[in-house]
Amino acid sequence: MALIDFLYLCPFCGQDPMEGDAESGRCPSCRRSFTPGEGGTRIRVEDEGGVVLEYTARSLSLRLEGYRAGSARPGMGEDAAILQADAWARFAASEEPVRHGGRLLGFFERIGEPLQGVLSLSSDELRFRAMHPAGPRSWSLTDIRSLQAVSASIQITDGSGELAHFHFPSDSSRRWEDALRAAIAASWAIEGREVIEFQPRIVTR
Repeated sequence: MALIDFLYLCPFCGQDPMEGDAESGRCPSCRRSFTPGEGGTRIRVEDEGGVVLEYTARSLSLRLEGYRAGSARPGMGEDAAILQADAWARFAASEEPVRHGGRLLGFFERIGEPLQGVLSLSSDELRFRAMHPAGPRSWSLTDIRSLQAVSASIQITDGSGELAHFHFPSDSSRRWEDALRAAIAASWAIEGREVIEFQPRIVTR
């Protein structure tokens, strides 16, 4: 995951969005800069006065918690989306058998061609509108069975087992994972159930 995907908002002042790329981040509000530190899980933070400290990724993630509730960007249009972004979508079209020496070893999912469009999240559903006339696809939040952030993408599976993979060319997969988790938990709470686990599958009680 790129550094700017992980630090999509500033863990020190809550500025959203941050500036940066795969190897660095910068907060345009408090002027702190972020680069990889020593070891794979540490991040070097330099403030406006030149003071440099290193933090673990976990400690910065915990600092983000207080800001995430307000980090979703409002969408536009009739759906009043909580979050909306350009995305490329791919869907698992079918399962293909894997054979060796005449024996069936298992199956793998054949992913369809990428479709360009807009992904939006509302209080009760996730919706993808492709740019070409393929028609919108939507998923009730309580029908989403798994959720995972992968690099600059997220992927979900629904009640039928279909996999949907969404890649964001200009937004953070971490932002989407956080927003989806919160919206899914809120939808289940309306049903009187609590989400107790998101990985590897969403489990409620």
